[in-house]
Amino acid sequence: MATPLLYVEQPSEPIVGAEGATVFWFDTTDYILKRYNGVIWESIAPPSPVGIFEVDFGPLPLYEKTFNIIDTRVLATSVVIPLMSGNPAPGKEADELQMDNFMVTAIAHAGNFDVTVRTTDGSYLADKFIITYQVIN
Repeated sequence: MATPLLYVEQPSEPIVGAEGATVFWFDTTDYILKRYNGVIWESIAPPSPVGIFEVDFGPLPLYEKTFNIIDTRVLATSVVIPLMSGNPAPGKEADELQMDNFMVTAIAHAGNFDVTVRTTDGSYLADKFIITYQVIN
């Protein structure tokens, strides 16, 4: 079984509920990804370039959908951190990103990864969205 990954928006110690998980935090002061080793936050190797792709849910509203993304930098052991882009897809208004609550998760495979986008508030998703991601090997 793979080690669970947990991304936190703000660092705190101790990390409650993260027993057995690898915990990450992106430090916006020096733009370095950090990992909590159980005692302190340690910097991880400089991040790889950010990837970007567009997902299309189609015209019919859905709660969630999984997409397979090809990226040769990805190893089966990589950590892929996907985020909903703050930029709207062509033809969408920026406020659509503010109206919905998204959860974006990724599972790495050799040469590709699956990314699942779902709503957390029961709203529907339709049409296109832009996802950014980072690969950590």
